[in-house]
Amino acid sequence: MAAEKKGPLEHTKATKARSGSGSSTSLEARSRKRAPRREGRRTTLRLPDELVALAGEAAPELGTTENDVIVLFALEGADLYARRREAARRGEERWQALLRSESAATAGLPSLGEMRRAGEALRRELAGGRG
Repeated sequence: MAAEKKGPLEHTKATKARSGSGSSTSLEARSRKRAPRREGRRTTLRLPDELVALAGEAAPELGTTENDVIVLFALEGADLYARRREAARRGEERWQALLRSESAATAGLPSLGEMRRAGEALRRELAGGRG
């Protein structure tokens, strides 16, 4: 049986996790898979240190490469952005429909006098609750 070659990051993490106990760890059990080849344009990016560190932590957990983790992060972020944009569009559409509807035009707001009386009643109620 041939020994599987581990990358330097996995070997270091597995050794640290194993030190002192001598037992097999889940990091050792997971071998790093080669990331799938992806279609698309290649580019160079400057990544924040926090993102690089997170990708370094996630890659062994996911059994893939740091590069693939960064691509997965980007895809999930793009999906979140698209969903938020769609939700905002639907919200605006619904708001405009409400403004156009007859029920909104005829519902009417309370008069100034009605609002004053409601405010005074609330103040009396709150003042009575303290005493």
